[in-house]
Amino acid sequence: MEDSAVFLIDSLNRLTEFHDSLIASNALYLRLLTGQLSETAFLDSEQELIGSWRLYLKPMQLAGGLYKSGLISYNPFTVPDSIQMHNIYKIDFLPEELANIYFKDGRKQKCFYKVDEFNKGQPFSITYARKDEFELTMHMSPMPGGMEVSYEIPIDSTQVLYFNGVMKP
Repeated sequence: MEDSAVFLIDSLNRLTEFHDSLIASNALYLRLLTGQLSETAFLDSEQELIGSWRLYLKPMQLAGGLYKSGLISYNPFTVPDSIQMHNIYKIDFLPEELANIYFKDGRKQKCFYKVDEFNKGQPFSITYARKDEFELTMHMSPMPGGMEVSYEIPIDSTQVLYFNGVMKP
């Protein structure tokens, strides 16, 4: 009888420790999720784009060949200015489908934008254009960490540069 009591007490102590660790883990995950979600915008309509948005993007490149390829990030500390000049850090969406796009090299591009196939909670794209001077298509998808965005920039006839990251208000 004494051995079974010791075994029961030991089991209950382990169960209590496990329970306490689950509570601590859940609290940590809850703080992480609510911290991210409080900064995240999930759009209900295209009109909710109007305003100023910050973009946190990293340049990426395609590596490998057919069926053996993948996207890899550039080292952000060694990215040359010729690549960073295509990195967008801010977009102001204005009424009348106008936008101001700000690049890391200091340029500001005024243009029109058109939201393509917006559907709440689903991926969509935005095309930015200004006559023959500028055209860019940005693909967007609502994710828990923010609005995920990506776009490509052709560097030359053989190389394409990608930017991927999040966009937050």
